[in-house]
Amino acid sequence: MDDYEELHISAKEYLKEAFRMIRDKVLKTRGIGKVRAIVAFGSSARPEDFVIGSSDIDILVLTDRKSNKRQYFKFRDSRVDVTYASVEEVKKAFELGHPFAFILHDDNVILRDDGTFSSLMKIRPKVTGHTLRVLRNSVFVALGLAIESYFHEDYERAVSHAYHAIRHFARYNAIKKNREAGRFPISNEEVSKTLIGETSDLFIKLLKKRGKAVAKEECKEMLERTIRAIASGLDLKHPTLSFVEENLQGEVSLILTREVGDSMVIIVEAITEEGIKRLEIRESYVKEIKNLSKYEKI
Repeated sequence: MDDYEELHISAKEYLKEAFRMIRDKVLKTRGIGKVRAIVAFGSSARPEDFVIGSSDIDILVLTDRKSNKRQYFKFRDSRVDVTYASVEEVKKAFELGHPFAFILHDDNVILRDDGTFSSLMKIRPKVTGHTLRVLRNSVFVALGLAIESYFHEDYERAVSHAYHAIRHFARYNAIKKNREAGRFPISNEEVSKTLIGETSDLFIKLLKKRGKAVAKEECKEMLERTIRAIASGLDLKHPTLSFVEENLQGEVSLILTREVGDSMVIIVEAITEEGIKRLEIRESYVKEIKNLSKYEKI
């Protein structure tokens, strides 16, 4: 048995135990209405892609009434993220073509169902402009988190966020190129097949490094490649991570990455001796800004 098979079996047993605990905990939660279904989705529905200690366990609890409730807790080394939603809210996500709907439809493990969830899954979501907008925006959100984690010296988390940024990018490109087919690559294997050349090599390297110790210089090299791959693929001008470092002052509190016109822009908020300083960093220039309101909505 090779290392991959051992890891696969280990993740499978780990998730099996997690699902039992999560189902019991959710059913004991008060004030959520009648539980119609409890469903695991995302990488926790794919043991071959799940990295213990790095991947979150994403859970949907389908109820009979609208709820904005989110619940977070730990199972061993994993964060469990529970979203409570009504049947109507899930139907709306399907109508909009939200990426969540594709992942939920194609990639789930049912922990409990009174038949409501199975009935909902009989209709496949369709690719819409909303699908593309959310995926494209998600690329920049994940990339910003990767760069922020780098400056917080959490290199392992930086690599994990960079992996997600490339994955969003791959899904966006795959759907944009063949929108009518509605092909939505879910697994790491499916995502990898949509990538070519340098970006494919980068994705494989990020995959191998998830959940493992990463040195600063290695992390920086992977982030530089991630920024370059995304900017090149979306035809955007971009600053390098080195350029951001050269212009930083103080302790970084927040980093956002956004698309503005034909440029990828990195927005930095840092605490300096003179107080809070905010910078907008582009390909070849830096300007100080007063607030982040213009960049916070995406």
